[in-house]
Amino acid sequence: MRLNHWKKVIVLAVVAPCVTLFAQSFKAGAGKADIQTTPSMFPISEFSGQHDPVSTRVLLLDDGSQRIVILTVDTPSIQDPSIVEWKAILTKITGVKSENSLVIATHTTPAPHVLSGVTLGAAPGAAAGVQNMAPAQLANAMAYAKAVDDAVEAAATKALSTLQPAQVGFGLGSSRVNVYRYVSTAKGWAAGFDDTGFTDPSLPIVRFDSMDGKPLAWLMNYAVRPAIMERSKTADGGMLISADIVGPARRFLESQYGSGATAIFLMGADVDQAPLFMANYSVFDKEGNSSQVDIHEAGFTLVDLLGGRLGRSALKANEGIKATKTPAALRLARQSVELTTQAHPPHNAGDPAEPGGAAVKFPFVVLQIGDFAFVGMAAELDAALGVKIKTESPFANTIVVAMVEGAASPLPGETNYDRKTPAAVNSQYARGSAEKVAAAIQVQLKQFHDSK
Repeated sequence: MRLNHWKKVIVLAVVAPCVTLFAQSFKAGAGKADIQTTPSMFPISEFSGQHDPVSTRVLLLDDGSQRIVILTVDTPSIQDPSIVEWKAILTKITGVKSENSLVIATHTTPAPHVLSGVTLGAAPGAAAGVQNMAPAQLANAMAYAKAVDDAVEAAATKALSTLQPAQVGFGLGSSRVNVYRYVSTAKGWAAGFDDTGFTDPSLPIVRFDSMDGKPLAWLMNYAVRPAIMERSKTADGGMLISADIVGPARRFLESQYGSGATAIFLMGADVDQAPLFMANYSVFDKEGNSSQVDIHEAGFTLVDLLGGRLGRSALKANEGIKATKTPAALRLARQSVELTTQAHPPHNAGDPAEPGGAAVKFPFVVLQIGDFAFVGMAAELDAALGVKIKTESPFANTIVVAMVEGAASPLPGETNYDRKTPAAVNSQYARGSAEKVAAAIQVQLKQFHDSK
């Protein structure tokens, strides 16, 4: 069932004289740039064309003693070589050290992967090496990768040029555009839609304003996979690049103000949260057998409808924000917790089984911006764990962000293991891992909060 879980009242701290000096030195800047494609680039993997723009977006923060930069890219996931490459661009443009930059995928599935300067397919497991690409495919992939690099540089340049004294405000909205992603069938739990399942409709908004009260940027945090058009093909059999649900949501919010502000989407705990409607979806009969339905290009009407609804919900939350000077400095912590792998049967006949029981490091980050906390990880949590982290946080305002600095195996909670959902069955991590990560996150949040 849907729960209106967020009961905390947002309290904006009174700025004491001892921190006013810092608050006056706090600066923010933001920029965005579309990834420029040309007809000659296509096909890019399975993409035969483009429906709407995909982009890169940068938020640059400066507290007078250090700078932190956040980059988002409209892509399903980001691999280590691209992270290194884009961090180098951010350092060149903004001067921010690699350890102080966060590179995040929006997890937009109807957009190409980019890996080590080469675009790979959007399908799971499609990341074959460049040696398997035909020369024409490789040339197109390289051209797209160069376009992404150029967009990262352009967005970072704009963020630097707009860096100025800023204020920060927090708001909380709600939007009904997600649904529980798994459904119980006669053959077990499968990917689908369950209107009675748990969802997190909360929509936290962080707004950065210039000192004259004009918006510079927003961080929009919502638990949904931008996947309305995932694996949906045109009537001709190709796929079209799209920013999916986040495209119209960002555009709507930005269009309401004349400041040229940048809306940045950060995907929340989404492993069991799908868009309310999808263009390509499974239908199950009473025996648990599935069939696939694809409504093709008609799915972009769903993108506009749900994206517009999310944008309007963001606007409503934004209108309730009263920006104030940030009461504390920026702090970024990189931590890890040791988890255990779970056993898996052989993927194919003749393959060895995976015994499980190995120890692996699971990294996460916590960023504090005054009375606001940002928790990020490469894995996708389920919504219930995301809510647990937010409600148990000592900060009045906490957001949980997936796909931060890479991609990792799903990190589902206990219920998923009980149900044997695809997220649990396919996860690298053993039962109880998500709860262990959530506990470690609370330790870091408390440390930041208690030392303010």
